[in-house]
Amino acid sequence: MPTSSPPPERYPLPQATDGASFAALQAITGARGKLPRPYGAALGAPDGALALDALSRSLWRSKTLPTDLREAIYLLVARQSACAHQWRNHLGPARTAGVSEADLQAIARGRPLPASSRLADGLEFVRQLCEEGRVSDGIWAAVRQRHGAAGVAELPLFVSLAQAIAWLINVQHTDAQPDEAPWTA
Repeated sequence: MPTSSPPPERYPLPQATDGASFAALQAITGARGKLPRPYGAALGAPDGALALDALSRSLWRSKTLPTDLREAIYLLVARQSACAHQWRNHLGPARTAGVSEADLQAIARGRPLPASSRLADGLEFVRQLCEEGRVSDGIWAAVRQRHGAAGVAELPLFVSLAQAIAWLINVQHTDAQPDEAPWTA
């Protein structure tokens, strides 16, 4: 059976001589206490890395969307983006936030949530946005009714954040191969 060595580090951490990239590293680790794995790929564009960090911290602090929906969004985007690391990182918090096993199984299988799920309209919004590039009037109205004007504005921002994080992880070329996807287990 062939073996392979780990791929070379695509995005080594900046050094003190790297100016703005190193300053961004220090700012992010100073605010968070550590550097989240996806951010390593963004530090070469320090202004973008700082903007991503600010957006992330702002959206996670907001209480506009419930935590269970935010965690379920990360799982749905992880599944659609084949990002096993993101799936593994958000599965436990999704359970803790109250995402039901039935909803988790539907997300893992790439199926719609049961209509009775309180997450169904929000995740259908995400699915339509990711797969079709737009959201139907009916789903938009359902999300606005449930989460208000701020929620219907914040939801695409949160999807964008989850997608950016998944892509930053995937581009680092350090995640599981598709046949090792945790959602298929």
